[in-house]
Amino acid sequence: MSVKSTDTNNITFELVVRNNMNLTSQSITWACDNGNLSSAPFTLDGNQQRIENFSTVYSSPGSNALACNATSNDGNDAKTLNFNLTGIKIEDYNSTALAENQRTVNFTIKNYWTPSAVTWYMTSDGQTFTNTTSTLSTNGTALVSQTINYTTDGNKNIIINISSGSMVDRYNESFTLKALKISNYDSLNLTSTDRLLKFDIKNNWYQNQTVNWNITNPSLTGSNATNLTAGESLFILFENNYTTQGINKPQITAYNNSFISSFADRFVIKVIEILRHLVLYESQNNTISEIEPLNNMGQTNVSWSIDTGEENISSSQSATLNNSEGMIIIINNNYTTSNVHINKPTVNSSMYNDSSSSIVTG
Repeated sequence: MSVKSTDTNNITFELVVRNNMNLTSQSITWACDNGNLSSAPFTLDGNQQRIENFSTVYSSPGSNALACNATSNDGNDAKTLNFNLTGIKIEDYNSTALAENQRTVNFTIKNYWTPSAVTWYMTSDGQTFTNTTSTLSTNGTALVSQTINYTTDGNKNIIINISSGSMVDRYNESFTLKALKISNYDSLNLTSTDRLLKFDIKNNWYQNQTVNWNITNPSLTGSNATNLTAGESLFILFENNYTTQGINKPQITAYNNSFISSFADRFVIKVIEILRHLVLYESQNNTISEIEPLNNMGQTNVSWSIDTGEENISSSQSATLNNSEGMIIIINNNYTTSNVHINKPTVNSSMYNDSSSSIVTG
C-alpha cells in the first residue's frame, strides 16, 4: 500500500492484494478506514495479485494514517500506511551578513494546499517582525526579505514561524556575532623556551571602540587603551621566555565596557629534554643505547638514569651543560633473560626532568 499521487488535497492510493499461496483464493474483499472498500468479493489464482486505486480528499494537511485490511476464506491481513501532507513550507532560507551587527534574511513561503494567505513571524534578539502575504494559490510562493540590526554581540537565534489556519511551519538559525575579534594568532619558536606571540585585535562593530587587552602566562596588560574605528585592527607582538616545564596556556583577552573576546593557546615547554633516544644494537648479551639530552636554559648540572627493564643504571656524577648545550651518552648493558623489555631513560636537573622509552628485544 502506498501513496500513488497527490493533487493538492486529493490523494490517490494504490492497494495491492496478493495471493501468496499456490492455490486459488476465493471470496476476497478489502476495506480501508477512510470509507473505501471493494465493490464485490473476487477470486485470485495462486501467486497472483490485484491492484486497486482509490482517492480521498483531505480537509487539512499534516500527519495522517490509512489502515486497510483484506479478508478471504483462507485468511486475512491488515496494513497501516503513515504519510504526511504538506500544507505550507519555509523554503530557500538564507541570511547574509551586511556587517557584523546587521543581517538580511531571505526565505520563500510556498503553499502546497488550497489557496490561502499566510502570516509570517520573525523574532531575533528581542525584535519581532511580522506580515501577511496576499492569497497564495496552490503551489504559489511569496518571497520575504527582512534586515535585522543588532546592538549586542554574542550567540543569536533567528526564529521564523509561518501559519495559515491549522497549517504551520518553523525554521531556526543560530550564529555568533563578535564585536571584537582576536585573529591571525601565531606562536613562533625562537628557541626551545623562547616564544614570539603575535595577533590582531579587530573592531568588527559599526561604532568606534576603545579597546583594552591583557595576557595571562605571562601576565601582561596593554599600557594604554586604544581607540579603533569600525573595521580597524590593532597588531600586538611580544616575546616571552617560558621557563616553566610542561604545558603552558597563554590566554589573550580583548575587552571594553560592552564587549569581550578571548583566545587561548596551548604548547609544551621542555627546559631539559631528551632530544634523541636510540637503541643502536640489541641482543641478550649486548645491548647498546644512545641518549642525547639537551639543556634549554642557563648553565645547569644534568644527571641521567636508565631503567633497562631488568636493572636501573645511573650516572656516577652530573655534567654541567650551558644553555642550548647537549651531550651524547652511550650505555652498554646485557639481559639475563631473552624477552621484550621497555628501555626508559630519564635526565634530571635540580628542578626539571624528561624521559623517553623504547622497546628492546634482548
